[in-house]
Amino acid sequence: MKLNRQAIRFGLVASTPFIVLASLLEILGTFSHDAMIKDDAYSYGDAIYLYLGYPLPRIILMLVAPHGLRDIDNWWAVPLLDVLFVVQWIIWAYVIVIITTLVQNRWIRVPHPTNIP
Repeated sequence: MKLNRQAIRFGLVASTPFIVLASLLEILGTFSHDAMIKDDAYSYGDAIYLYLGYPLPRIILMLVAPHGLRDIDNWWAVPLLDVLFVVQWIIWAYVIVIITTLVQNRWIRVPHPTNIP
């Protein structure tokens, strides 16, 4: 399969704001001294990774255990979640490209009713 640069570019550009927001929330949770802010920041960051990057980041969140990410997990989990998030968005962009290519090829092959003798 040929690389589609537009799909890669879309996956990178579209996922960047979510990665920045989720990473900042995880960092905020790490350095916050207030327990409520820490819990909220971790839960919102995990939710962004989980719901918008499904299914690849879910693998990491399942391996960590049901408690979610903690302060000691951030040094390895957040960069890995960022990479998996981008890869998942590129995969979904490729799926969209494949589906549109199949639909276009199917529509090109179907003769128009006015051209049938």
